[in-house]
Amino acid sequence: MDITIPEVEHKELEMRNYQLELAHPAINGKNTIICAPTGSGKTHVALKIAKNHLDKGKRSGNKGFDKVIFLVNKVPLAKQQHDMFRQYLSDYDSVMVHGEQKDTPPLKINMAKNDIVVLTAQILVDALNAEDEKERASLSQATLMIFDECHHTNKGHPYNQIMGLYLDERVDHPKNPLPQVVGLTASLGVGKAKNIKEAQRHILTLCANLDADCISTVNKALGELMDHVNVPNREVKTVPSRDRDPFKSAIEDIIRQIEMQMKTIVDMNEEVKHLDTVLGTCPPQKGSDPYTQWISQLNKPIVQLPDPKVRRRLKACRNYLKEYNVALIINNDSRMKDALNHLNQELIKNVTHVDQTHLVDTEIWLQQLFQDKLSTLTELSLSPNYPNPKLEALKGMLLDAYRNNPDTRGIIFVKTRDLTVAIQSWINETRVLKHLKPERLTGAGASVEASGMTQTHQLDVLEYFKGGKHKVIIATSVAEEGLDIQACNLVIKYVHVTNEIAMVQSRGRARATGGKFLLLAESGKGTAEKERLNIFREEMMNRAIKLVQQMQGAEYKEARDKMQFEAKMERSLAARAKKQHRLTSEEEYELRCLRCDVLACISRDFRTIQKSHHVVVDPEFKEKTEVMPHPRPVKYDDFQKTGKLFCKACKYDWGIEAIYKKAKLPVLKLDSFILVDIRENRLHCKKWKDAPFQTPEVGIDDWQMLLNSPIFWAGQ
Repeated sequence: MDITIPEVEHKELEMRNYQLELAHPAINGKNTIICAPTGSGKTHVALKIAKNHLDKGKRSGNKGFDKVIFLVNKVPLAKQQHDMFRQYLSDYDSVMVHGEQKDTPPLKINMAKNDIVVLTAQILVDALNAEDEKERASLSQATLMIFDECHHTNKGHPYNQIMGLYLDERVDHPKNPLPQVVGLTASLGVGKAKNIKEAQRHILTLCANLDADCISTVNKALGELMDHVNVPNREVKTVPSRDRDPFKSAIEDIIRQIEMQMKTIVDMNEEVKHLDTVLGTCPPQKGSDPYTQWISQLNKPIVQLPDPKVRRRLKACRNYLKEYNVALIINNDSRMKDALNHLNQELIKNVTHVDQTHLVDTEIWLQQLFQDKLSTLTELSLSPNYPNPKLEALKGMLLDAYRNNPDTRGIIFVKTRDLTVAIQSWINETRVLKHLKPERLTGAGASVEASGMTQTHQLDVLEYFKGGKHKVIIATSVAEEGLDIQACNLVIKYVHVTNEIAMVQSRGRARATGGKFLLLAESGKGTAEKERLNIFREEMMNRAIKLVQQMQGAEYKEARDKMQFEAKMERSLAARAKKQHRLTSEEEYELRCLRCDVLACISRDFRTIQKSHHVVVDPEFKEKTEVMPHPRPVKYDDFQKTGKLFCKACKYDWGIEAIYKKAKLPVLKLDSFILVDIRENRLHCKKWKDAPFQTPEVGIDDWQMLLNSPIFWAGQ
């Protein structure tokens, strides 16, 4: 199905001297990493390289043969960059492809029909690995491949998966043509480097991963670059935490009681004594990064316990700890009220989604513990005696900015999705700030219920921000990279510092003249010190890049080729291990409810639809479930959500019921089950990609059975 795309006005591509300097090696055919500051126009550099590449093919009579792939790692960037190609390279056919589009042709066909394809990286990964030969794309179809934000080309990132296939193809089939590779970034970073030698190795590794012949930076036209790149004024403001925080003390007391309850459960059950070691590593400071990591690490040993009653008790404790810990984090950086709102939403959800007649003693105790403390927590959250100094400082920053320039556009970067909700609520409820009409911008990797956003909503937020409907965005790291928001002149990092790449990227969002980059740090937490370390690491990165650029050709090639050989060995070993780990189709797993251990289905009962949605095709499965109306019956990927699916025995959330092509299907989330093999080994996987069994795509026989069965038939 063709997608109607609005017309755009053609623009002539005008290049500055420093941009031509950056493009020069790639125009001469070299695989190139282009590293230049945010706001320097790296997309224009990519456009020039692509135009030169396609024009050259046209002049030689190869129009239609040369193909440009432009890869991004986020959907908002795909639309932004595709609009640029349509404006400046309108003589060539282009298409944008990403995961939220419906009824799009296979990528292989889109590549054949278009000169330029702008797409999210995972789409290309899936197309290159497609089982159906008719849909399987080939890197040989492209003649130029450009990676936006190429510093992600490491470990398991889709960029690195693509380049792994590229490098394997070059070794295994040396006669097959491969595209030229160009990477764009504002910061290559230094990884975990502690010195200049390690930083140099990190950058060489990125060069090897991208098969780069060189790194292109501005040297000759440096003065012109500085004239055109807006460097925002940097300020660091350190503020104290609350003098008194009885809300925090009350939550910490609850957490200690739950930790003691877990210890008691373990002491009373000899078969789980090994968990004593895990519980003994509990960090003392609640609401901290180490404590958050500890709670996360608790999940695996608990869900693999064979006794369903013990597992259920400990899992309930762990889940409550998780929410109380999130509340501490929110309370630390926002209002007590926001922390309590989170607890009310999440813990009451546990009550309303579970049949109270099916609770075990520990779950009843946990609910009662919260109810016993609720009046105290509510009273504290409503008291005006415990304001958060950080919010007062943030209010001052915003008032100053908008007093000086009422048309200011600001982005506030926070650590978590939960904090985006809290800060948005605070601004909306603060009389002198609510006119800013704040909006949230978070990643698309979580459900709406978990404060995530659809990719369409992300695009809408950015458009409204540019137009002035929302003058402030509260964002997680999703907004740090690549987004070209020319009007943005204020960036505030709110009590949150990560690494030198994020520092460079977030600083670059303040693109307007006279922009400000503000860090609000909490005294005694090391936030300001981390930012100073990032500045040092940025300087170390620049020195390391120069060292790599100064390497002689033979020396550089030897180092790069050695790293590529080592990476290929690692890929081969990983592929072999994965193949051995996955069982053949004759070997089966039972899927048992994570809460009560009741048998739900077996692995052979599953089929995939669109290679991603896992549905059960066993008619008897329906008898083991209870379906409630879905609170948000939205449509996605041609699936119409109709219900929430629960375990009939214990009312645990198993997934959703959805209508697809007139069949009403149970779509399960693997995280809700324990996998048990024929040897009684127990395994818990959060994602379907980690399942130790293959799931076939739904076939014609399956459809005939589904549509002829009254159990699955959804009607007209």
